[in-house]
Amino acid sequence: MAGEIVPGFPDRADPLSLSSATIYVPTRRAARGLASELARLVPEASVFLPRILPLGGFEEIETGQLFSAPDDGYAPDLAEAIGELDRRLVLAQLVLRWSAVISHAIVHFDKTSGPAMHADEPFLVASTPVHAFALAQELAGLIDEFVIEGIAFEKLGALAPDNLDRYWNITLEFLKIAFDMWPQWLRENGRDDRVHRQAVLIERSIAGLAAIAGQGPQIVLGSTGTNKATALLIDAIAGLANGAVVLPGLDLSLDARAWENVGVAAAEGHPQSALKTLLERLDADRADVVALGSVQVPLDVRARFISEALRPAQTTDAWRDWRSEAGDARISHMLNGIALIEAADEGEEARAIAAGMRRLLEVPGRTAALVTPDRSIAQRVRAELARWNIEVDDSGGDPLASMPHGVLARLLLACAAPAPLSTDWISLLAHPLTRLSLPADDLRPVADDAEIGVLRGQVFEIGKIDEVLRAARAAASDYHAHRAVKAIDDERWAQVADLLHRLRETFAPLHAIAGKARVGDWARAHRRSFELLRLEPDAAPFIGDDGETLLQLFEDMAAAQPVDLDFTLDDYAALFDRLAREAIVRGPRQAHPRLKILGLLEARLISADTMFIAGLDETVWPPQARTDAFLNRPMREQLGLTAPERRIGQTAHDFEMAVGAPNVFLSRAAKRGGSPVIASRFLQRMEALAGAPAWDVCKTRGDELVHLARALDEPPERPEPVEQPRPCPPLELRPKRLSVTRIETMRRDPYSIYAEFILGLKPLDEADEDDGPRQTGTLTHRVLSQFQKEFPDPLLPPHASDRIIEIAREQFAELLQDPGFKGFRWPRIETALLAYLEWDAKTRSAIVRLLVEEKGTLTISLADGSQFVLSAEADRIEEVAGGYRIVDFKTGQPPSHATIAAGFSVQVTLEAAMLERGGFDTPANSKVLEALYVKIGSSNASDERSAGKGRDDKTLEGLIAEHYSGLVEMLEQFNRLETPYLSRPYPQYVSRFGAYDHLARVNEWSLGAGEEEE
Repeated sequence: MAGEIVPGFPDRADPLSLSSATIYVPTRRAARGLASELARLVPEASVFLPRILPLGGFEEIETGQLFSAPDDGYAPDLAEAIGELDRRLVLAQLVLRWSAVISHAIVHFDKTSGPAMHADEPFLVASTPVHAFALAQELAGLIDEFVIEGIAFEKLGALAPDNLDRYWNITLEFLKIAFDMWPQWLRENGRDDRVHRQAVLIERSIAGLAAIAGQGPQIVLGSTGTNKATALLIDAIAGLANGAVVLPGLDLSLDARAWENVGVAAAEGHPQSALKTLLERLDADRADVVALGSVQVPLDVRARFISEALRPAQTTDAWRDWRSEAGDARISHMLNGIALIEAADEGEEARAIAAGMRRLLEVPGRTAALVTPDRSIAQRVRAELARWNIEVDDSGGDPLASMPHGVLARLLLACAAPAPLSTDWISLLAHPLTRLSLPADDLRPVADDAEIGVLRGQVFEIGKIDEVLRAARAAASDYHAHRAVKAIDDERWAQVADLLHRLRETFAPLHAIAGKARVGDWARAHRRSFELLRLEPDAAPFIGDDGETLLQLFEDMAAAQPVDLDFTLDDYAALFDRLAREAIVRGPRQAHPRLKILGLLEARLISADTMFIAGLDETVWPPQARTDAFLNRPMREQLGLTAPERRIGQTAHDFEMAVGAPNVFLSRAAKRGGSPVIASRFLQRMEALAGAPAWDVCKTRGDELVHLARALDEPPERPEPVEQPRPCPPLELRPKRLSVTRIETMRRDPYSIYAEFILGLKPLDEADEDDGPRQTGTLTHRVLSQFQKEFPDPLLPPHASDRIIEIAREQFAELLQDPGFKGFRWPRIETALLAYLEWDAKTRSAIVRLLVEEKGTLTISLADGSQFVLSAEADRIEEVAGGYRIVDFKTGQPPSHATIAAGFSVQVTLEAAMLERGGFDTPANSKVLEALYVKIGSSNASDERSAGKGRDDKTLEGLIAEHYSGLVEMLEQFNRLETPYLSRPYPQYVSRFGAYDHLARVNEWSLGAGEEEE
């Protein structure tokens, strides 16, 4: 505390005497937190709380306040502050204008002649409004930093560019947007920057402090004064007779040598750096500071340990003497109440913290708080506490983008795009807030029908609903259509049509805007479409905290500065997504009164019995030191801007404050995002100073919560593997007809045949399935089929190459609309088809007759008198001198000789057996001379895999006989009631993921054992 305690200063024993005070705190969030804490501590039923004012919030960017009116006081003689959104839009307009002038890539820049540009390289910096908006945010941050630090813009021109890279001139020219064009725009429009206006108001407040000298105590609480204007206000309050400055966590025990090194260039990251700078601005020293009360001995010795552990690096040579003097026993005593949670990943870390907070509630009156700079950790802990139905107050709130109203608004824009994904349509209709003027109970079944019948398996265009519906109904009548699609009757199809037409009307406001428009026009159309989507009788479209936040965002965007900046729908969607992630929803919660999740600043002012300090890994706590996008480290130093390490020092100070609770759990994760991370330097220093024995004790305390976290999702006993399913259905239900490809499936995975043909199950088409290879293979087969049917003669015409490419363009017409497919995959397809043509021309000379996609069946009589029908559709059957040749085209990898010889790839050999037994339109007793697979999809179409020519010296004739007898034997086995349809009896010959593996509980009976893949 700077200054002396004066008569009339609030008595710490009487909270009521605070009611006349004015308390200044760093941010609005800190003000709310302090008010809540004071209300909790005061025992009276009602009380007048002191006036609590934020100093300006410069120590932490509160993105949740970006779109609210700045609370900067009434000053009619000052220009009105421009809103944050308007400022970024205007800056984006200036950036875009600058980018338009620089039309090509800059080679170098001369102050006299201007930029020299490369005629063949386009300039891609800020080429779209949304990119310019993102760059404007960086510019706005730099402008604020100059104002906060009190640095004149003119100093940029004195950075001695001759000593720097010549490209610095380009950056300097760009920064004129911020320091020339932007101030000029403000003057011309009679506006001011919010940060500058607040700095002026603070200066006026300083001048007016004498007038309020007798109006109650003036207290600055929890601020480190990193803002120059704020530091001046703190200085003025410290000089008042009724003024006091409560310095948060000033270290009075740090030795003089270490204190001298605090704040120097090599020790910017020290937790006391900001406070030392503030004392210097106050023309005070640590000797002028009076301690407010005393600290209990255990916490006092712990504070001394933390102070020693975080001492400036230049003085850590003192550790050896300190450890010798303290001794292991005393060091262990210093670490009493500290536990270290070392989790495997961020999920386990959150579970351990949640388990600890939940366990603490068993002790009456105990309180706990989680402190972390990482919002994802806070969200994970909240989710874990929900398993016990515990709602916790989170001061950081939630981004609008992840809340129900925000998600629906983003989905609406995604579906309004020119080519939305089917998954977006499905998500939009399935969202719980979607209504379309229908009751929820009526909407859900119709939405399910729309998903199954229309939105899966085809591209849905909302502008062509009638065409899409006709195509969907035609597909539903196809023999191969899924039974769920076939089950949709005329009445249900009519309901689907009505739903989709309602959906089209919802998008009318957005689609009415052709091309580009201002952000306000898009926002009004977006809001109207959202209201239509949410429309229901006697209900408002914007409900709850997130609904109100979304409404406010729409209103702010609609009232945005009318700048000359036009957005496409895609640009507006990206802009809205960015703003929705910045807008924070903070509403009243039915939270548990003894648990809190705090940001770093709130933790300075709010106490708890137990503190969970989470995210203690490098780049999380402390964060990574980074410079801005424009100025490097030497430039910042020359200008007088703070070093990037200042943020590290601030978070170090926050850590030092948080660790002062009676009981502390420090937590970190070995991996974050699947990648290994390094423990925070704070932990490393503590471990190095404490030594292994004392530090291991802290780990042991934390391991208890880690074990609890792991036990939460573990069964009481290790599960025994379930028995592999052995379904043995009645004989009359077993299939009596299969194709040769299904025979391969039956050989590899009989359970799939059981699920599909006996249980009647069939997977639905995946929405937006990335079936590129499968779709390409299907279309390639169609191209080959059409081409061979058009040209069945032994000689190909001269224009054969042109014709096959023409057929391919017709078949691939829809895919060719995708520039990515056309640029990357189509050339390979063309090359593969021309390579096939070369192979075809060489083989045709010996062909007498060509059969394409020839269908055939063969009836097989079994031992019990029953019959089984084997069917096939051969890609190509060639009649040659002395017999036939069977060809199967593969766009994927052909089967290996080993799988053919083992009887797991039997397609061409069984087709050969069918042909020799009269299963195709061929003479009886025909002879198959060759059966082969031909790979299509590379420049080498002669990549043939012939059955019967492997290393095992098996002849084709022998393989045909062996595979046919093996088929009859397998059919005989499955014609017995005791033969089960096993799942994956030969795992090395089955694909890694089967459509029915979940039904067969493969992961349970195999205990997740890895499976080889051929």
